[in-house]
Amino acid sequence: MSAQRWRDRAACKDEDAELFATNDREGITTAKVDMIREAKAICKRCPVQAECLERARQLGSEAWGVWGGLTDTERGELPKNGVRMGGLPDAPCGTESGYRRHYRSGDGNPCGPCREAASLARRVREGRQEMSA
Repeated sequence: MSAQRWRDRAACKDEDAELFATNDREGITTAKVDMIREAKAICKRCPVQAECLERARQLGSEAWGVWGGLTDTERGELPKNGVRMGGLPDAPCGTESGYRRHYRSGDGNPCGPCREAASLARRVREGRQEMSA
């Protein structure tokens, strides 16, 4: 799919570009965390999130801010080929598997979306909440 074609379908196409241009490598403030959270919420419902993330990986250091649901710091932590040992793709952030990936990698500090996903999964397993679609 061409770059322009997937961008035309992006959930962020009518959003303020500044929301996605937050640089998480230069000090984190409450305002930046809020902006990143809001940008990631838009990415989470985007039909072309994978294409966006792939484009950011192609651009490398030229792509800063939130692309494909990840900040530049989070993208920098991805394996260069997108595949972890064992030949399986890395578990994405915002999933229970992503939460476990943070700990397996030695990070020990899962991102907010991963903590939320793990908490929801725990509540569902314990029967305190039903899984929503």
